[in-house]
Parts: sequence; structure tokens; C-alpha cells
Amino acid sequence: MKVLIKDVKIGAKYEGKIYDFFILGQLKSGLQIRIFDLFGYDLRQYINLKVNCSIQAIIIENINNNININNPFVKGIFVQQISIPLSWIKINSEIRDSNWYGVQNNDGIYFINPSDLQNLNLKKGDIVEFNVGRFDLLAWHPINEKL
Repeated sequence: MKVLIKDVKIGAKYEGKIYDFFILGQLKSGLQIRIFDLFGYDLRQYINLKVNCSIQAIIIENINNNININNPFVKGIFVQQISIPLSWIKINSEIRDSNWYGVQNNDGIYFINPSDLQNLNLKKGDIVEFNVGRFDLLAWHPINEKL
């Protein structure tokens, strides 16, 4: 999905080494989300630019039940298995080679860990809705579109 990088803040830092970042990103719909850059990609040079991102939405609530509108939530169409494009910048083969599920809406496709959905009988095209505990940046690729 395309994300406009609005701001990047340093997360964990120890003895001068930065380990992770928090990104404020704006989606196509105008919604702004906080994205955890757990791999330390450091997108500070991309502030006010759009980048392609693979973003994992980590589910904290049961799908279609008990949606808390005060927490971030995602609603979209279940698209089954998806993968990160091989040309994208990524941290390791574990992320690239993992089996991911996807939920697509107007903003793009959110990556979902299969273990978050293992007890559900979802089929391609099912509408799903869930609260998100955190958005994680899995991979990214620059597209350098200025606003």
C-alpha cells in the first residue's frame, strides 16, 4: 500500500545505536496511522514522500465481534495468501518467505499473520473487521512521489 510518511520518531536507543522507529503515515483515505518500524529501516529521509509499504495489522480483538471504535480497526475483504514483492527492501528471508494472509480495502492490502486467523473459517472474498493492536512495517520500497 502507498503511505505518505508524515513523521518518523526514534524508538529504542542504547549507547548511541537506534534499534527501531515509529512512523506517522497517512493512507490513501487520509487516515493517519502509527507504524512500528521494528527492523530499524529508518525512513526519516522519506518524510513528506510516499513509499510502498507492506504493513502487518496485528489483531487484538475477535474478527466481527466487539469492535472498539476508539481503537484502530481494519475492515476489508479477505484475499487469502499474499507475498512481499522480491524487489522490495526487506530485513530477512523469514519475512519474505512467510505465508501471509491479506485484508484489502481502499487503502491497500494489510498483511495478517496466519496464526491470527487459524481458528476462523474464512474464504476469499469474505468481509472481515477487527481491532488492531499495532501496525508493523514489514518491508518497503521508495516511489518518491512528493505531495
